[in-house]
Amino acid sequence: MEKQDFINGTNEFQKNRFQEGQNVQSPFLYENLDKNVNLDKMKRDGLSNKHVWAYSVGHFNNDLCASMWFVYLTWYLNKVVKLDPTITGLCLLSG
Repeated sequence: MEKQDFINGTNEFQKNRFQEGQNVQSPFLYENLDKNVNLDKMKRDGLSNKHVWAYSVGHFNNDLCASMWFVYLTWYLNKVVKLDPTITGLCLLSG
């Protein structure tokens, strides 16, 4: 990869994200933040709206499940195992 690519903020991954032959630039580059970029021409890795929606719902449910697990783990370690709150916090932070 060339030094100029790093200066311009582009790399091979970003260049390959768009269909060949289309003049579309990434809207996430600093120099394109104030430009109107047609996002319809961007590739979406072959994902349909249904797949994107399903991924979003799954991601939300995963986060919800994780947050419930952390709440339950904190309660369990405090009330059932009778650990000190400081130790409970360390257990939670350890993963």
